[in-house]
Amino acid sequence: MKTTILAIAAAAALSAAACSGRTLLEGDAWTDACPETEITLYPVVPEVLIMMDRSNSMTYDGFWEVTRDAVISMTEEYQDTIMIGLTVFPSMSCTTSNSDLDCLTETTPIVGVDFNTGAAISSTLLPMTTCGGTPVAETLLNMRDYLLGRPRENPRIIMVATDGAPNCNLGLNPNTCFCTCFNGDDCALCYEQSFPANCLDDLRTYAALDALRSDGIKTYVIAMSWAAVNWGEVMQEMAGHGGTEDFYAAENPEDVQSMFDTITSLVSKCQFSIEPSEVPDPWLVNLYLDGELLPMDPEGRTGWGWASETRIEFFGPPCNMIVTGTVDDIKATYGCPTFVLGM
Repeated sequence: MKTTILAIAAAAALSAAACSGRTLLEGDAWTDACPETEITLYPVVPEVLIMMDRSNSMTYDGFWEVTRDAVISMTEEYQDTIMIGLTVFPSMSCTTSNSDLDCLTETTPIVGVDFNTGAAISSTLLPMTTCGGTPVAETLLNMRDYLLGRPRENPRIIMVATDGAPNCNLGLNPNTCFCTCFNGDDCALCYEQSFPANCLDDLRTYAALDALRSDGIKTYVIAMSWAAVNWGEVMQEMAGHGGTEDFYAAENPEDVQSMFDTITSLVSKCQFSIEPSEVPDPWLVNLYLDGELLPMDPEGRTGWGWASETRIEFFGPPCNMIVTGTVDDIKATYGCPTFVLGM
């Protein structure tokens, strides 16, 4: 893995050398024609808002309790170092005895984003039961409003954990829509009983994810059971629009905990802040892993990039290397033109 990353970095460096005026010497060392000074990288504290599916199918396929327990476990483990909040969809107002409430959504998190929310999340989730449909789009938009109302000092992340495709858009036509069937009866509700709540609400969901991404808020998608097996294309589109490329598949209940742990490690270890006074020009910054130049990747796939005016983020394999501890030294420098992948 590391050999591949360094090869990519070397190729990008060679292609950019003509622009920077720097040349390679023996041992892949740069000349001092462009002196660099080291700048300090500071760990950042991400804000993680968990969006947890509580639709009825979470009970049918056995994912409700394991997902609930995984969220509680993750929160208790990371609550001292990460700000974590929780919402569910549909709303807690949904009850199994009133189908009119199946698509209601929370307008704000049921546990606000903060440090040390483990006890509040545990006490909220343990007595909760499942209910209703899968109103992903509206919940995303509501959580966007909430996050935009907070100070923007920290990177903000949404984790969506669901076992079904998004629905609950009552404006869709049940006679022409694609139905999110869990069984034959659900399909009949779409077509025969004119019930739009079961129509696939993919386009509105993608638009909500695009809006979040444009505001600098990434969305990670954990697709469980039915969603991972039968709605993979929709889950992949959701991940792409959310800015994370691939969804995380948990086809079995025992996979859920590891998915939460993996994503939490990614969001907590791959971003760093930089003091603005040290970086008058962001195009004169370069990053090194264990002394090897890592190119900036404008596509956000492998390498690093600017997450904001004061934060840098590692992507893809370099991020994985940092998370797994295979990198001993991460260094940032200022003074030489940034090497950009493919330029």
